[in-house]
Amino acid sequence: MNAVVILNLRNFLPTCARASFQHAAARWGATYLEITEALGPMHHFWQKAIIPSSPHVARFERVLQLDCDMLVRSDCPSPFDVVPATNFGVVSRVQTGNPLHRLRYLGKKAAKKFALEAYPDEFYHINAGFILYNTAAHAKELRLWFDAGKHCRWANWLFPEQLALSCILHQTNVPTTWLPSEWNCLHPWRVYHAGARAFEQPGQSMQAKVYHFNRPRGRQSLKSMMENVQWCV
Repeated sequence: MNAVVILNLRNFLPTCARASFQHAAARWGATYLEITEALGPMHHFWQKAIIPSSPHVARFERVLQLDCDMLVRSDCPSPFDVVPATNFGVVSRVQTGNPLHRLRYLGKKAAKKFALEAYPDEFYHINAGFILYNTAAHAKELRLWFDAGKHCRWANWLFPEQLALSCILHQTNVPTTWLPSEWNCLHPWRVYHAGARAFEQPGQSMQAKVYHFNRPRGRQSLKSMMENVQWCV
């Protein structure tokens, strides 16, 4: 059994995002699951690393974890079919045409922080908004992810959960499918639209399989931006 899992704390998840996730899970033959109660006292970034060992996903073979500020286009193929069952499925935060994510290399600092081996260059820094794993086949790597959080006492340092997992994927040499950025398009208005103002009008069509808005909910525009996107094509 496969699952699409969303960590939805404090009712963060916009209605349009839920609808797109549920639609996707149904198409893909996966169970849709929202986790609405905190898994621990640490920042929600690190709670993503606790999900794989939680009772919530124990009965599932493969799990796709998605962030709340994302939309999945209605014709998006199943990542469970695209990514082999033996592989992690991830997307780099370095994305062509997105100048905001031409970011500095943090591998060496992360390795020291989490007592792990540094990933080799910035491309291998994942964005943790999209993570597909096999609960049994990847049990070792997932445990290392949890242990990295414990090692640093769940410190909220930059992008802790994705930095730690980036190091682990490299250190263990686990089979990994690096999906193109269209599977987790960060700040889509920078890549496909004429700036954020384009989302002030409804009916904006999605140009990628998955949009990741990557903006704080407190920003006035987040909800309206997401609601103005036509995810169902």
